[in-house]
Parts: sequence; structure tokens; C-alpha cells
Amino acid sequence: DLEGLAEVERMSGRNDSASVLYRRCLPLDLVVEPNETPIVRMMIVRTACPLGDLELAEHHMSSLLREASELRSVGVEDSLLNAQVATAEGHLALAKGMHTVAGEALVRAGRAWAASDVWDAAAEMIDQLAQVEPWPRHEARIHALAAAVREGTITADDALDEVESLGLASP
Repeated sequence: DLEGLAEVERMSGRNDSASVLYRRCLPLDLVVEPNETPIVRMMIVRTACPLGDLELAEHHMSSLLREASELRSVGVEDSLLNAQVATAEGHLALAKGMHTVAGEALVRAGRAWAASDVWDAAAEMIDQLAQVEPWPRHEARIHALAAAVREGTITADDALDEVESLGLASP
């Protein structure tokens, strides 16, 4: 399955090939599983941003927002959809250097992934916060919190509360 292969590529740090594979998934999902396109668009945004392809990321962010709005208009309103939108927003904002927007979106994404019981994705959002001002000075603690979420020794919400409190601490 292309989406699985794309995810392997992304997790291996090969965003260039992952981006190509996710873009190949999209036409298939549009025909076969149109309700699955938000996650594919989110992943295109996530892989385009580190490559510096902000035009591609912005195009798919716009499409993701439109598709999410259409799904909501027919009664689809769930934490998974919210997580996908917030994840894409956070990564695009981070790529643009908009740290406040990125931090707020990634925290929202982490909470929404947790509400959807997708703990690894929630932990991944926590890990991403280590790149967002004002948190890089707490990188080790943030990564430890993400690891604790993956291990199940802390809830994602509690970890996110702690990460947010670290941002309030003085340098």
C-alpha cells in the first residue's frame, strides 16, 4: 500500500520520496476513499515543509481546510479530523517561522490525537514542540515527555500541560 510505504519513507527521514508517494496516494483516495483525503493532505503538508516546498504545502493546506469544512458540513466533526488540520497548520506555521501559531496548533494537534487515542501521533506533536520557540531550551525534557507518552507512563494531556508550563518559565 502506497500510504504505508510513504509513512516508512517519512519515518526514515526521506521526506522527498515520502512526499512523492503521498501525492501518488491522493488521486486514489479521492476516488476510492474520499473521507481519507484529509490525512493524505496533512502528510503532504508535513513532508513538503521540511523540503522547503511551501507552495505545495500551502496548496494542500488550503485543500485540507476546504475538505474538512465540507466534511463538517455533512456532520463529520471528530477529534481525528481536528488533529489532521491542526497538525498541518502547525507544521506549515513552523516552516514559515511563525512560532506562536505553530506552538498553538501543535498543542491543539497533540490534544486532538490523544482524544482520538492515537498516542504515538500525540507524542510526535510533543516532540515537534521542541523546535518551537520558546521551548528549544527544554528540548531534552520535551523529548522525555514524548517518550513517556509513548510508554504510557503519562497522559498526552498531562505532558502537553507540562510542555506549556515550560514555555512560561523564564530562561
